[in-house]
Amino acid sequence: MRRLDLADLHTRFGLRGTLLYTAVRGLHRLGITVRPRHLVVSEHLPASAPPLPHFETRLVTAEDFERAAEPRLALMTRRLAHPEIRAFGVFDGPILAAIGWLSLAPNPFDAAPPLDWQGSVFLWSDHTAPAYRRRGLHRHLLLYRLAFARQLGRTRAFAVIDRWNRASLESYARCGLTPISRFSR
Repeated sequence: MRRLDLADLHTRFGLRGTLLYTAVRGLHRLGITVRPRHLVVSEHLPASAPPLPHFETRLVTAEDFERAAEPRLALMTRRLAHPEIRAFGVFDGPILAAIGWLSLAPNPFDAAPPLDWQGSVFLWSDHTAPAYRRRGLHRHLLLYRLAFARQLGRTRAFAVIDRWNRASLESYARCGLTPISRFSR
C-alpha cells in the first residue's frame, strides 16, 4: 500500500477524502498508531512458480489496466513509469484478475523501517479482484515474483503487510516469508 495522497483522495472521494486525509495526518502528528503493519522477509527464493491452469502470468502494461476487473486499478498506471518498478499480473484472457508489484530499490510509495537493502527486492500492493479470490492467484503471483527476483540475482525479498489482513499474512507465510518486525506508520 502506498502513503495517503491528498490529490487522489480528493479526486476519488471529494470533501470526504480531504477530511479523511486531514484526520489521519493529524493523528500521525500526535503519534497515534493508525496502520499497524508487519515487515516480512524471505531469504530463500524459489527457482520458478508452479503453473496456474487457465490463467496467464506476465508483466503488466498500461493497456492492461484499461481492461482491469476493477476500475480503481486504472489509477495505478503512473507507477509503471518508474524505472525500478515492475508490475506482474495474472490474466483471465484479457482481464487483469490479480496484480502484484516488485521494486528493485526501496519502495518509493510505502514507509517501512530501515533495511539492509543489498541484494533485495520489495513486494508491495498486491491485489486480487473479488471475483477471482480463493483460487490461489495471490500465492501464485507471490511465487512468480520471488522467482523473477532470483533470476535477477537477488537473494532476499521484503514485504509490508497490514496486521489486520490475515489472508495476506497467511499467503505470504505459505510462500516462505516470515515476520521480522512490527511497526506503524
